[in-house]
Amino acid sequence: MRKSRTYGSVRGTPGNRRSYRDHRRHRSDVVIITASSLVNGTIDDLLRYAAGARGVGFYGPSASIIPDALFEQGADFILSHRVHDPERFVEALMSDIDIESALRKYQRQQTMLPASPYTSGCKVTSRG
Repeated sequence: MRKSRTYGSVRGTPGNRRSYRDHRRHRSDVVIITASSLVNGTIDDLLRYAAGARGVGFYGPSASIIPDALFEQGADFILSHRVHDPERFVEALMSDIDIESALRKYQRQQTMLPASPYTSGCKVTSRG
């Protein structure tokens, strides 16, 4: 029989790494969740794991599609990218430039924050 070990308030056996991983998730200060969790069905579990975090954010292009819904679910910020010059981006792709080069040239990182009670929509800042 394996000897039991305590990880903080989580009890498990050595080799039962799930207990330790779950414990670590519950103790994270800041949690950044991939927006793919919207598609793969893990968003509810990940938000539950992040419940005690100081900050919860989402990362990825899918997150900027429905920011208000994510803020309502407890997101503090959204990190994403947007194409700042769509016409030139399309022209670059049509002239056989590879997509990675076109994205590097024509996209900007954006951070979205929830609206204050005094404004509508969300605050968006771009960089890059």
